[in-house]
Amino acid sequence: MPWDLNYPSISLILEQPKESKLQVIARRTLTNVADGTWAYTVETRAPVGVQVAVDPQQLVFHGKGQKQGFVVKISAEGVTLPPGGWKTEFGSLSWSYGKHTVRSPVAVTWQQAF
Repeated sequence: MPWDLNYPSISLILEQPKESKLQVIARRTLTNVADGTWAYTVETRAPVGVQVAVDPQQLVFHGKGQKQGFVVKISAEGVTLPPGGWKTEFGSLSWSYGKHTVRSPVAVTWQQAF
């Protein structure tokens, strides 16, 4: 699926009114670019009307070039839109160990089918 491409950003288009509760799973991989051991903890800022859960919530790297995977579960209620209408909300995921933060934008668009 398009949202499974390993890009830093996550963008979803949810067609309405197929279901009242919509859910998508996106998988991502981060690569450590620094020497040493680092533990990054995630913070989510979910788009309005959306729930975002990340598993695991902490990634521990033990050397440069090490890769760690995580899963982002995005759930949203359907919205009422006019025919051909759409609505987009934005949020983000931020991985931080205190000094450095890696941020990924999250965009969710609801689109009414014609």
